Amino acid sequence: MAEVLASFFTNSAMSLHTTSLQAADGPPHGLGVFCLVLDPTAIAGEHFARKIDLLKGSIQSQPGTRLPGTGKKKKSDDVTVDSVAWNRALVLAGA
Repeated sequence: MAEVLASFFTNSAMSLHTTSLQAADGPPHGLGVFCLVLDPTAIAGEHFARKIDLLKGSIQSQPGTRLPGTGKKKKSDDVTVDSVAWNRALVLAGA
C-alpha cells in the first residue's frame, strides 16, 4: 500500500526501478511522497490514546526492541504548511 500511495499517486519511481538508497553517488531516486493526515481522536475518541499507550508499553517492555524515533533529540513539534494548501485541505475535509 505504501508503494501505491507514494509512487502511483504521485507518478514517481517505483521501488522496482530504484537503486539502493544507500548508494553514495548517482542520480536522484525520483521517489514520491504521499501524506495522509488523520485525527485519530475524531475516529476513536479517547480510546486511541489509551490503546496507543498500551501498545507502546508492550513494545518497550520487550528486550531488544525500540520504537522508531525514541532516543533521538526532537527538533520541533511545529510544522509549517502553506496557507493555500491548508485551506484546500480544510475544504476537502469538509471542515
